[in-house]
Amino acid sequence: MMTRMLQSFLWKLLFRFVLSLALIAPILWLGYTLSSLLLRYNPSRSFPLTPLLRFVIKYVGSGPVMVVIGALLFAGLFYWMSLRFLKRFDAITDGLKQIADGNLSHRIEDKSSDELGAVSRTINDMASQLQLAQQEERAAVQAKNDLITGVSHDLRTPLTSVLGFLEYIQKDRYRDELELRQYVDIAYDKSLVLRKLIDDLFEYTRVTGGGMPLQLERLDLNPFLRQLGDEFHPLLEEAGMKCTVHPSPSQLLVDADPELLLRVFENLMTNAIRYGASGGLMDIYLRESDASADSREEAADEPLSESEQAVWAEIVFRNYGEPIPVNHLPHLFERFYRVDASRSRQTGGSGLGLAIVKSILDLHNGIIEANSSKRKTEFIVRLPLRKQ
Repeated sequence: MMTRMLQSFLWKLLFRFVLSLALIAPILWLGYTLSSLLLRYNPSRSFPLTPLLRFVIKYVGSGPVMVVIGALLFAGLFYWMSLRFLKRFDAITDGLKQIADGNLSHRIEDKSSDELGAVSRTINDMASQLQLAQQEERAAVQAKNDLITGVSHDLRTPLTSVLGFLEYIQKDRYRDELELRQYVDIAYDKSLVLRKLIDDLFEYTRVTGGGMPLQLERLDLNPFLRQLGDEFHPLLEEAGMKCTVHPSPSQLLVDADPELLLRVFENLMTNAIRYGASGGLMDIYLRESDASADSREEAADEPLSESEQAVWAEIVFRNYGEPIPVNHLPHLFERFYRVDASRSRQTGGSGLGLAIVKSILDLHNGIIEANSSKRKTEFIVRLPLRKQ
């Protein structure tokens, strides 16, 4: 406490004040001694200062002269010793001016432990936060522009088809009832694609907008996934696939929003059916995963964060269809990203399904990753296990 107090700006200033006073005495004594020696050993007044000294002593007095000289010396010494403080004030003022002018990358170099150092560090932190906020704002604007561009592009294609076939019908440009029925079916299918895209877009903006409160409940993932597998049986049968759920030996309890988590698993199963049907099989594995063990293998010397120390509920969706190219894996969870754009549009994919999955898992502090090889493709979901 005492060391911190002595390092404060006030004590540093007081120390310079006292030191300036202390230095005046020997300087005045030295000047007085030299003046006395000069008057004593130069009575003939041959040295130019001797007459001046005798005049000042006779008409002004040595006392007032020493007071004036002492005051001037004190002012000069105190100013010289405080010059570093003044430069630090100038640096803070200049830093604030540059930040106010928009140069948010500017930093004030002051590592002192006193109040001025604290002010400098606070200003630097403020500039860093402002810079981060500015970057986030720019990223948000860019994301909004990209979203509008992506939505416009994806809406235009099916809408053009719908309008085109409706124009054929309106202008009676069909040969018979069968061709009319064909045009109506195509327009209807494209309308369903539009509705799917709009629904996905609405859900994506709802999930990523931060305005969705989670309705957390205690869930056991074993029966949850088993029931979902049963509900998907007709779709799996239509695609010529079989799904096997491999439950964990023990309960996998998580705190999650059932409706949102259902959307995550539905999207992953639909994705596996859509692109993995050629493999004929889908396996869903449920198990506990100790992330800290994996982290220790990767970096034994690095301390583990709180998330790395958690025990996860791990759900693996595995299919045996065509592999996903390695260069596409890092981008799978970006909005409007498609591995095969033409195939996705043909099958009704909006390019938002996996982005919705990732956004929902982010809300649950969960993780998703994907890996693919010639033998299998896996989407791995990790959710923090509920603390007993």
